[in-house]
Amino acid sequence: IPPTYIGVILLKNSEKTVRFLVRLLEIFLEDEQDAPGNLTPLLMILSSVIHNSSEIRAYLFKQFFPDRDLENEKAQTPSIDLDARFRNSDTIGNKIIKHMTSLNVSLKHFANEILWQLVGENTDSFVKLVGFGNAAGFLAMRNLMGMGKYLGDPN
Repeated sequence: IPPTYIGVILLKNSEKTVRFLVRLLEIFLEDEQDAPGNLTPLLMILSSVIHNSSEIRAYLFKQFFPDRDLENEKAQTPSIDLDARFRNSDTIGNKIIKHMTSLNVSLKHFANEILWQLVGENTDSFVKLVGFGNAAGFLAMRNLMGMGKYLGDPN
């Protein structure tokens, strides 16, 4: 989406506009049957908005994952139970995570993309947020798995 369109979307009452988009997202996430047709364009718009505004990124992260604080989670020792604490919560973000494995390619792409943008394109935060299994395919597709260090490749 061209940045000028995003500017138009957010030009006036950006907070109200973003709140409206979040509410619309909640409604679309509830409708399982029409999810791809409704969610894909909205996820595309939101991921572009997040990419262009760190303030909106922080706001939407709190809206999507109100019970998560990745900075504190990183400081904790890794725990198998860490993911279990958040996996079953009924947040907007967890509903989007479920679409990371969608059979609809465009929905899957933009579900991954919006979550990637929410963590500021940080690989460690992305894995922490969505879990290694969900992150693996997306990171491999972007050549961000970092397997070279494990295979003895200095590059």
